[in-house]
Amino acid sequence: MSKIVLRGGQASTVWGRFQQNLERLKRVGLGQWAAEKRQRARYLLARWGRDSKAADAKWRSLAGAYEGQRAFLIGNGPSLNKTPLYLLRDEHKISFNRFYLMLDRLNWDIEFHAIVDDLLINDMIGEMDGLSRTARHLFLPDIHIRGDTFYDKIADRDNLYWMRYQAGGNGFSASLPAVWGGGSVIFEGFQILRFLGFREIAMVGVDLRFQAHTTAVTVAGAANGIVPVKDDDPNHFDPRYFGAGRRYHNPKDEVIQRIRSGLDDVAAVMPRLGFHVTNVGYDSSVESFDRMDFQAYLGKTPEETRALFEDLIRKTTRLTSLPELESATRPVATADELRGASDGVVAPVSIAAPLVGSKVLTHVALGPYLDRLYFIPRDR
Repeated sequence: MSKIVLRGGQASTVWGRFQQNLERLKRVGLGQWAAEKRQRARYLLARWGRDSKAADAKWRSLAGAYEGQRAFLIGNGPSLNKTPLYLLRDEHKISFNRFYLMLDRLNWDIEFHAIVDDLLINDMIGEMDGLSRTARHLFLPDIHIRGDTFYDKIADRDNLYWMRYQAGGNGFSASLPAVWGGGSVIFEGFQILRFLGFREIAMVGVDLRFQAHTTAVTVAGAANGIVPVKDDDPNHFDPRYFGAGRRYHNPKDEVIQRIRSGLDDVAAVMPRLGFHVTNVGYDSSVESFDRMDFQAYLGKTPEETRALFEDLIRKTTRLTSLPELESATRPVATADELRGASDGVVAPVSIAAPLVGSKVLTHVALGPYLDRLYFIPRDR
């Protein structure tokens, strides 16, 4: 296991550190430079007061536990609504943030789960007990890089693992609990998976096609912090994901660029750390990794695909088979028909996927299967 500093690490001499600080000051201006220094001081002070030996020791049981195996890293982009996630029932998977909103549309439970955004964690503290029971392994920062402490706010559990941020520079760690951030929780996700021993990682749902969240308002005292006033998140698979009252950091252009740079960093360290990433997502704008069609990558036969879809039907509805599902739904051919439907319907993915969010409170969307999405009323 190792930690690789990619760029921006602290210089080894006083003169070198002075030059680094001067260059940063010129690049970002006095206000941001001073804020970054206060943030770093706050983090280091909190870190100094934290005895993490017991928490760190827990990680040893996970080191290389899945050596040589394959895992799926699942982002939360809108493309998940056209992705047959039920095909991943027997795969290892890591998910993030409010992915649990997807659970009533799946035939599997959360295995590995990580959350790192400080605004999001603070808003979810009351949900953490439930999430730690839902996920087999939960990963959180003990102290956020901005200085918020969570180890003293969230009850420890046997399946809760505290990550420890590296202060300064950009890097990739395969020696957890030490991690670097990269603008998105998926960056920590890659580090977790490599530490667990996974050598082949398939990435899905990382669209990186952000739109402005026009109804969100600024959060006072939080840099780039915004909070929506409606359940109308345009950037994730469910409009409630960052819906009314759910604070998060606005994905501005510089944030998106940092995420893309972080993904390029993952691609750069892959040969050195002996793992490989394939982007199998629909509608993904990420070009850092090899690309492959999701279903071609899995290589399921038609019989295997149908069996897994029928397993999904049994686990999410009162129905027991595909013929029963077909009998319980009627075909619709236009977006207006789908919007107005209160009964069970089935529609082509091209029409249905963009409208999953508008039906989420009244219907459960199942599929896609054979390029169609099925909508079952929640009261049935």
